[in-house]
Amino acid sequence: MLIFAVLMLVVSAIVWGVATSSGNYQLAIRARTAVLVAVGAAALAGAAVALMNFLLGVGETL
Repeated sequence: MLIFAVLMLVVSAIVWGVATSSGNYQLAIRARTAVLVAVGAAALAGAAVALMNFLLGVGETL
């Protein structure tokens, strides 16, 4: 999941740059939205891994 979020971030950032430089502002706005969604997805995926590791550590001490 995290790999796909980072891949989406990279592709969206490239599309955002190309769209902005070519003057296609509608596509640039959509690509910027995709970048923000990808950052959120990557943050949630990373937080989920950290939370599971924490819960597994707590479960071992019970």
